[in-house]
Amino acid sequence: MNQWSNCELCDLCGTRSNVVGYTGGFPSDLLFIGDAPTAGDNIIGEAFAGPPRKELNRWVELARSYTKHEEVKVAFTYLVGCIPLVDGERKVATLKQVAACRERLGAVLAICQPRGVILVGDASKPRLKPIYSGPMIHVKHPSSIRGLNSSKKALEVLRIITEIKQLMEEVL
Repeated sequence: MNQWSNCELCDLCGTRSNVVGYTGGFPSDLLFIGDAPTAGDNIIGEAFAGPPRKELNRWVELARSYTKHEEVKVAFTYLVGCIPLVDGERKVATLKQVAACRERLGAVLAICQPRGVILVGDASKPRLKPIYSGPMIHVKHPSSIRGLNSSKKALEVLRIITEIKQLMEEVL
């Protein structure tokens, strides 16, 4: 993924500290794909750094515990490898920016060879279909669930775990 460290295919190259490739093992059973790196990801250079990755891993482990599978290999990436900042504020990557990063994402998909993809967040859902046609589900980003009251949060997490379990049963 070092080949992308000097990428200048779109205007996001001016906002990044690091190009975020992917984090995790390969080949992977499941690949989480979000919209774009956060400020923390940009600094560290890893996808879903910190609490979001911890929560996504927790969801996978809970889903796995309801299946016969002993281990599930996961990896994490984004539609774009650079943080989309406008006037210092993180924004959703544009379709032009996503298109410019398509080759990088294709390389991640080729390296990870996921059996299934989990799209994370609202912006990623309609943008991946042209490049990946395998089994796929869509879940909310962990940060969007944090603010829900406890019963709504529990129901949403249960829904997500159930969907991840169903994806595992389909692809593993």
